[in-house]
Amino acid sequence: MARFAVLPPRALEACTVSIEVLPGRGWMGDFSHHTWHIHVQVGKDTPFPLTGYRDRYGWRWDFASFADMLATALAHEVSHWGNPWLQSESSHNDTALRQVLHLGFQVWGEQRFRESPRPERCP
Repeated sequence: MARFAVLPPRALEACTVSIEVLPGRGWMGDFSHHTWHIHVQVGKDTPFPLTGYRDRYGWRWDFASFADMLATALAHEVSHWGNPWLQSESSHNDTALRQVLHLGFQVWGEQRFRESPRPERCP
C-alpha cells in the first residue's frame, strides 16, 4: 500500500473510497473529514494520453493514462486528509504531483493561472 501522508493506522482503516465514472472529461474529487470518505468522479469521455487539461484551480495537467489521472485525483484528496494545515488547493495539487511522481506515475502538472478559465470537468 502506498502511503501519501503520515496518517494514524485507525484513520487508514476508517477511510472509504468511491469512484464514479460519468459522461464528460477530467475529474472532480471530494474528501469528507466527517465521514472519512473520498469520492472521485472521472469522465468516461477523457482521451488518453490527456494533455493540456485545466482544473478549476488554475493548473494544467498531462496524464499518460487513466491510472495516472486517477492516482493524481486520489493523491489530491488524500492530501486534504493527511495535510489539513495546507490552506490552498494549489498546495494540495503540488503535494499530489510530488507523490504520484515519486510512485512512478506519468504525470506532468503546473499552476498556470491564478484563476482558471472555465475548467473542463465532469458534470
